[in-house]
Amino acid sequence: MDRRTILAVVLALTTFLLWDSWMNYRYPDRYGSTTDSAVVTDDVQAEVGASPASAEPRTPAAATPAAATPVPAPAASAPEPAPAPEPVGRLVPFQGCDIDAKIEMNGGFLRSAVLTDQTAAYNVQPLYKWLWARVRGADPGPWKPWGEPPGHETLLTDHARVLGMGSGEWTSPSAPVSVNRQADGTVVLTGTTADGIEVTRSLRAVPGGTCTFQVTTTWRNTGATPYDGKLWLQLHDVVPPNPGRYDNAVQPYTLVNGKYEYVHLSKLEEPKTFEGPVGWMAIADRYFALVLLPEGDHSGQIAFTRILRDGGEDAFGLYYTVDTPLAAGAAHTEKFELYMGPKDTKVLKSMDPKLGKLVYLGLFSFFGKILLILLQFFHSLVDQWGVAIILLTVAVKGLFFPLTQTSFKSSQAMSALQPELQAIREQYKDKPEELNRRTMELFKERGVNPLGGCLPMLVQFPVWISLYQVLLNSVELYHTKFLYLRDLSSVDPYGALPAVVVVLMLVQQQFMPTGNMDPTQARMMKLMPLLFGFFFFAFPSGLVIYIFVNMVLTIIQQWVIRRTFQQPTVAAVST
Repeated sequence: MDRRTILAVVLALTTFLLWDSWMNYRYPDRYGSTTDSAVVTDDVQAEVGASPASAEPRTPAAATPAAATPVPAPAASAPEPAPAPEPVGRLVPFQGCDIDAKIEMNGGFLRSAVLTDQTAAYNVQPLYKWLWARVRGADPGPWKPWGEPPGHETLLTDHARVLGMGSGEWTSPSAPVSVNRQADGTVVLTGTTADGIEVTRSLRAVPGGTCTFQVTTTWRNTGATPYDGKLWLQLHDVVPPNPGRYDNAVQPYTLVNGKYEYVHLSKLEEPKTFEGPVGWMAIADRYFALVLLPEGDHSGQIAFTRILRDGGEDAFGLYYTVDTPLAAGAAHTEKFELYMGPKDTKVLKSMDPKLGKLVYLGLFSFFGKILLILLQFFHSLVDQWGVAIILLTVAVKGLFFPLTQTSFKSSQAMSALQPELQAIREQYKDKPEELNRRTMELFKERGVNPLGGCLPMLVQFPVWISLYQVLLNSVELYHTKFLYLRDLSSVDPYGALPAVVVVLMLVQQQFMPTGNMDPTQARMMKLMPLLFGFFFFAFPSGLVIYIFVNMVLTIIQQWVIRRTFQQPTVAAVST
């Protein structure tokens, strides 16, 4: 491997580090260590007595982010024979569409939503971390590679303030609601804000291929004078301050003017408003989402806000605000389709093509979508995601075979030219311009491309990043098993596969011409497997499988080229 190839590898690695750091900064919810998602606790009742209005806004001034506001709830599980109102000041169970949630009547919030048909993330405990804790004298307890049984996936925490409805400034108090369960399964929430605006929300499950809820919210001016304040809906939940790379921490997202919008929450001290048609709004993690899709004509605007809950925890989310004056006795109605479940691209697009953008595949999303389509195709053939990744690796390797073949031959030719290049360097070491001219003439004479060895690495780089994003953000690969691995989207807790890849890198070095390298280059070559090894232990195991298979195929290809390559005739250097 010549100096340019080493430079290409170092450049690619540096680019990956910078890219990963930027994505971690820009989209912190999609990155981090391996921990479980939130778990619903049984002490939710303790918070019922605290009025949502008591939450203090995080930011000052009239336009500060909202405290809490009333939140609606999805359709009820089993309809009761009579629509009897339920008392204010407690949690009301709510089930439907494989959702087990609660409605907070002191504000009308939907919270504690658990997806009963989905499994939460494994609390992966890598062996090397466990051993290091023991070395430091800590007591990590018995080693459990996959942690405790994760239980059901939690979409909303018991502190969520989702589907709130109110009027006035976002800091306005939320009115208590009464809940009526109608005979057809519809749940109706009714309350009155401090402005005298009666808010009514109905939620009805719409069964079918994709079970959703029809959400209808009406604001009615019950006063004797016109009302020209804000009418709003709220979606907020508590976000972990430092979510890990493999955490399923919820974040707020929206689509405005056809553009996917997200705000870096750590810098959200004041509301950030987006003007334009609202495509959808969501509270979502890497694999699951609660999505509100406006139906029909709507005139709302979106604002990202931060609120400070009663317990001092920050909650982040969205306000959907309507500036529609209401005459005395007049009303305004907004209709939405509500979905809570996996971020399955096919399911989301079946609801609305715009929802496909909720599955974000990073900087190289174009390549990521192609890789996901290919993985789904191979999976349809073999019904095993690990094997599908292997077939994808073979397909990608075959696609780039001509390029890598030319590259390896170029590297061999560069190695053969090293004596002549060294002679030119010695002869023209004090004449840099003449040195460059003679060097390029030699490359042209021998038909060698000095950058040929770099191209395969640079071409493979977007593939690595794209597959990395697919594994971290495609629910199709979430909790997929292969051999001893329980989840290809998470790290290998045993570290076996990354260790094998490091060994293969050492083997691959034996096929690389290094005889004419200077000592610095040679040392760098020896350190590269260890340097890359740190990343392999932190990569999703599905990506390490791709790298492993790709490396095996590369070693075979290099072995064949080395046995068949004809050394070019070395001519004397002309002066």
